[in-house]
Amino acid sequence: MGTAIILIKLIAAHLVGDFILQTDKLCADKFSNNKAFRYRALSVHALVHAALAYLFVAQWNNWAVPLVIGASHFLIDLVKTHFKRKDLVGFVCDQLAHYCVIVVLWLIVFANHDYSQAAKILSANFWLIATTYIAVLSPTSVLIKSFMHL
Repeated sequence: MGTAIILIKLIAAHLVGDFILQTDKLCADKFSNNKAFRYRALSVHALVHAALAYLFVAQWNNWAVPLVIGASHFLIDLVKTHFKRKDLVGFVCDQLAHYCVIVVLWLIVFANHDYSQAAKILSANFWLIATTYIAVLSPTSVLIKSFMHL
């Protein structure tokens, strides 16, 4: 099993943050012309992602992971708002950027290190199944909406 479970948990946290906990209002506010609304929405969304990464990985002394996830999520989404891409291309580029950060972070922090057995909240099978369901159901609805608006 090794540290692969941590990668799965980071992906699951991302999927929950982007597709389950992100409301339509929060998404709209990220693209608002009002900078206060935009930066508040980006900050809230980034904090949600940082908190989810921290909770899912469950390494309570490891602050690097939530900080990198939160900061990178803020920056990637900020760039997306400047390009005002709400279409399929924007969606795919946004998701690829987030997954690249997750994989690189995992490679740097975890891939060559063992992690505490106490950090394993649930089995690897649970996390794999949960992530698969979230990955299939949530982004699919976004893709369907994108195709409906073509």
